[in-house]
Amino acid sequence: MQSHFKARLGLSATPERLFDEDGSAALKEFFGEEPVFVLGIGSKVKLNEGDTKETPIIGKFLSNYTYDFKIAPLE
Repeated sequence: MQSHFKARLGLSATPERLFDEDGSAALKEFFGEEPVFVLGIGSKVKLNEGDTKETPIIGKFLSNYTYDFKIAPLE
C-alpha cells in the first residue's frame, strides 16, 4: 500500500484479520496501531447534533439478527 496523502481513512468491520498476521501487521503499519474511532455492534448514536437521546444502531441502521448454529461434520 502506498499513499502520498498525509491523512488516511480506513473503514473495516474486521480490522484484525483472522489467520493473516502479515495482513494485520501491514494494515496497522499503514493506518496506525489503534483505531481513532470504534463503533461497536451494540452502540448507540445521536441522530442529530442537538439530540440528547441516543438511538441503538441495531434496529435503526442494522437489522436485528440471531445466530442459529448448525453442526456440519466434515467426513
